[in-house]
Amino acid sequence: MGPEPNYEKETGTDYISKRPGSGGWVMPARNGGQFSVTVKNLRSSQIIPIQRVHVLSLWSETSEGEHKLAKLIHSMIRVLDEQRSVQFYRKAFGLSVADRLDFSNFTLVYLSNPETEFELELTVNKGTTEPYDLGNGYGHLAVSVDDIDAEHARFEAQDLNPRNLVEFAPDGEVVARFFFVADPDGYQIEVLERGRRFK
Repeated sequence: MGPEPNYEKETGTDYISKRPGSGGWVMPARNGGQFSVTVKNLRSSQIIPIQRVHVLSLWSETSEGEHKLAKLIHSMIRVLDEQRSVQFYRKAFGLSVADRLDFSNFTLVYLSNPETEFELELTVNKGTTEPYDLGNGYGHLAVSVDDIDAEHARFEAQDLNPRNLVEFAPDGEVVARFFFVADPDGYQIEVLERGRRFK
């Protein structure tokens, strides 16, 4: 057990706990951000210790002892300039502001598009002027597109500075086609061609 996380400063306590007023549960992280999930039938007083690992799924237990899979709802990153980041994600991926929660010390901006209910949460800590240290734990976000060649060309035409288009075929068979692009704060985003396991 441990103290409730400081939501204003996102201190990174290694617990999953209830985000006040949201109905969701969050796992803070010190550098890249956090994963967030929603679950049912967990007591609001519960705090669940967890190893810092990539969270793919979490299970909750109902009062009947039946297990249900939690639903991933957003991933959070910390950004310096709200407008700069909102403009980048709109231009690059067609994400628009679904919600904006402004508090005295920080602002939360939720971005989404009609392709999925999953959201990107931008946390803007007021008064922060130095770039965030992304550390060596953050990997990347990933999106999928129908036409990777056309999308790569569009990124180049709009000066979004995509990296080279890659055909990933470690054993001779193409597993994925993708390229990477960095957002204004240096977070890496992988753009994958839809197909195979990448839907």
